[in-house]
Amino acid sequence: MEYHTLLSESFERAAYSLSTSLDKFGRDGNLDESMRSFERSVNKMVAALGMQAENDQRKQLGHSMAYTENDFASL
Repeated sequence: MEYHTLLSESFERAAYSLSTSLDKFGRDGNLDESMRSFERSVNKMVAALGMQAENDQRKQLGHSMAYTENDFASL
């Protein structure tokens, strides 16, 4: 249960970062910085989804989790 909560929190942080970068672009018009921020947000979401997939696969096989709460929290 905590695992899914952490994934959700990681997704929320990435979405917030994206929203903030778009707001900043609207105020500052700095496309380059907005795109870098967007790229970082997407990369974090992709990493979290990959970690989730690995843990799901390992769970199905009866193996221990590859990623811990700390790993998700550090994204």
